[in-house]
This record gives sequence, C-alpha cells and structure tokens, in this order.
Amino acid sequence: MADFQASKAAFDAAEIDVVAASVDPLADARKMIDAERLTFAVAYGLVATDVSRALGGFYQPDPEGAYLQPVGIVIDPSGTVAVSMYSSASIGRLFAKDVIAFVRDKHA
Repeated sequence: MADFQASKAAFDAAEIDVVAASVDPLADARKMIDAERLTFAVAYGLVATDVSRALGGFYQPDPEGAYLQPVGIVIDPSGTVAVSMYSSASIGRLFAKDVIAFVRDKHA
C-alpha cells in the first residue's frame, strides 16, 4: 500500500480512485493506515472466506481467523473489472506505476 500512497499524486492526476480493503478489525486497520500514512479509503473488517468466494482470491486459515492473500482489481468507470491479479504468496501484486500505465493506455 505504501507504493500506492507514494503514487497518490499520479493517481489523482490520472483521475484514478484508490481503495484498499482489509480483513483487519478497525483498530488494526487504523494502525496500518497511520503507519503507512495512507490518505486513500481503506475498508476494514472484511471476512476472508466471503471475499475469496466473491472475488476468487486465495485465503489462508489462521488460528486467529483466515487472512486474505493479495487481490488487485482495476474497475473501469462503467463498473466492469478491467484487470485483476491474484496472489497466493508474497509475489504477484499490482504496482502503482503499472496500474497508472494500464489505465492511461486503456483510455488513450
């Protein structure tokens, strides 16, 4: 998320809204938002298994509750998924510069 925050001015210039979502409860999400100094919207308290079923993402069972592996989605202005990326580990994620280039190319 730090990558997307660092590119916030470029997202704003390209008129791209950034929204993050987390399975963390509010208190933990707030810690991450504060630590990363995020200024974009962050949803919290999602249920990993529900998100997995709805979006097709991967989740890992955990004694404290399942956690979701990274899912990156670009939604176009009509509400259609333009591109999505699913990861089952620490690689395979969308990067801010790639999202910005994709949106610019798609709408050029």
